[in-house]
This record gives sequence, structure tokens and C-alpha cells, in this order.
Amino acid sequence: MNYRDLCRILIDEESCILFLQQYKILPTQVTCDNGHQMAMNISKLIRWRCRKATCRIEKSIRQNTWLEGSKLSLEVICHFIYGWAFELTSIKFSQREFHMANKTVIDWNNYLREVCNWRVQQNKILIGGVGLTVEIDESLFTRRKNNAGRILPQQWMFGGICRETKECFIVNVENRKAETLMPIIQRFILPGTIIISDCWRAYKGIQSSGDHMHQTVNHQHNFVDPDTGAHTQGIERMWRSVKFRNKKHSGTARDFMDSYLAEYMWRSRLKDRNPFTTILEDIAAFWQSLKK
Repeated sequence: MNYRDLCRILIDEESCILFLQQYKILPTQVTCDNGHQMAMNISKLIRWRCRKATCRIEKSIRQNTWLEGSKLSLEVICHFIYGWAFELTSIKFSQREFHMANKTVIDWNNYLREVCNWRVQQNKILIGGVGLTVEIDESLFTRRKNNAGRILPQQWMFGGICRETKECFIVNVENRKAETLMPIIQRFILPGTIIISDCWRAYKGIQSSGDHMHQTVNHQHNFVDPDTGAHTQGIERMWRSVKFRNKKHSGTARDFMDSYLAEYMWRSRLKDRNPFTTILEDIAAFWQSLKK
């Protein structure tokens, strides 16, 4: 589905409801508080209405759904989700195209990243394996605009990427000590993996653990080790990509850092799947998980 297809589908509020029902974000059947079956009443204000003449209770179509509490039209919500799926939900773009207030844009981006975070936590992936290579590295994410303003505490990220599958992990870490990084390596990287890193002293225990083979490249002398061919260019490209996304958002508030990283990992796992239909399916699954 491309954007022209979406515009042809979403022609009014009723068509938006049918579209969201198709992806199970809105229900197709609802019962009233008295247990009676309700029907959708399509008038100026579309609502659920109890079929029983002695009851006639009404409910909002958004009640008890992921959309409850939102005042945006369903059409704008659908178009915004499409824009988010293809990374087109900056404040300026959303103001111009969807007439959304700044705070509303920020809130809706956060709602969707919350879904990404849930999905990533549900599908924790161990990367690497026998015969596969994983590059690991740490990166500093502290940001000071124009080298001015107060100095914030350092914020380190630790990550790894599999050369063959492109699967990755990124975690927020307090420091770069061995006692911090080694358990993460054990948790995210499968035994038998060839791990490549720089010569940071915290990695010295990788080989002795017996679970992984370890190669290093000394960046003080070479980008590629002349003897083994070891390099970390894959993980360095990943950091550039993550930091570019961070820069587009004018830096990331620390409270939201984990959710931004979750969105990056969610996108990295899409492979050939359509991001729009995938996030719609994940929204429905996320809401169902909350109702259990």
C-alpha cells in the first residue's frame, strides 16, 4: 500500500473506521454494560448503540481502544501513522500537513515508539551464532548545542550488529566497565559467535569466557587489522545512522532515549515488511496485551 492507495481508501470517517477495524485497532463487535450486543450508529456523530429497545446505551467508538482519549480525527490519525512509518512526522511537517499542535506531534510520536518498545521487548533477539560475526562497540550520546550550556553527565550506549543478518541490539549503559558490558554480551550474543571489537580493556574477558571467539582491531594504528582483517566498520555505520536520527530530533531527552533506540531496533528488524502495515498490526497486538 502506498500513500495514493491510502488516500483512495480513507474518504470519510466511516471508511477510516472500517480501515482500523480491518487491522483490529477498532473492534467490529461491542457489548453494552448490560451485556447486550451493540450496533454502530452512523450519523453526524458515529457511536455504538445498544440494539435492545429497553437499554439503548451508547458508547464512543474509541472507548476501551488504543485511540481512547485522542481528539484527532481518525483520518488524521491514520495519515499520521502512515507518515511515522516512513519517518515523515517532524513537527514542521505535521503542522503543515496535518495541522497538529507541537505537543500533539510529540505525544503521537511517543505513542508509536511505546508500541515499538513493547514489540522489541516481546521479541528479544539473540544475534550471531556459530559461523557468524558480531561487531560490538560503545558510543557516547551526550549532546551540547554549539559546545555551550551546562555539561551533562556522560550517556554511553553499547551495541552490536551481526554482519550476516544485520540484526542488532542497543542498550543504555551507565559506564563502560567490564562488569557492565560482559553480562550484556552474554545476554545478547549467541555462543559460538566471532566477536570483533576495538582494544578497549573491558573486552579482555570475551575470549577467556569460552563462549565466543574474539578478534580485535587497534584503532590507534589501523582501521582494519593487517593480519586478521578484523574491523568494526559495520557497528560504526550503525552509530552514524542512530546519531543522524537523534540529530534530526534536535537531540533526544534522556527520559526518551530507550524508546528512540527501541524504534531504531524495530525498524532494523523490518527487513522487507511494510512499516505501515507492521506498525498497525503491532498497535493491535500491543493493546490486546494491555487488556490481558
